[in-house]
Amino acid sequence: MSGPSPKPLPPILLVGGGRMGAALLAGWREQGLTTAIIIDPAPDTAKLAAPGIQVFATPAEIPAGFTPQAVILAVKPQTAAQALPAYARFAGSAVFISIMAGKTLHAIAKMLG
Repeated sequence: MSGPSPKPLPPILLVGGGRMGAALLAGWREQGLTTAIIIDPAPDTAKLAAPGIQVFATPAEIPAGFTPQAVILAVKPQTAAQALPAYARFAGSAVFISIMAGKTLHAIAKMLG
């Protein structure tokens, strides 16, 4: 007997498509993720590309109407201070999740402005 099919995951913005980001993305796609934007300056599009998933090199390329429900921060901690301010526009409407080592919530909030 099979249960109801899983509900699709909400749109996400994945900041960092490296090993950790790509691994997270693969799991989410298996769970029904249908809409996502990945930002990575040197993306491995073979690992990241899929229907409904757009890959961009910079946050400036994010379409104006895109509203993620979650922003996942999968960047190297040493690049966070430079990378994070570009995502402050989503701070009022999205949940931010970080997998960065050594960065406190306070530090991340400060980087987001």
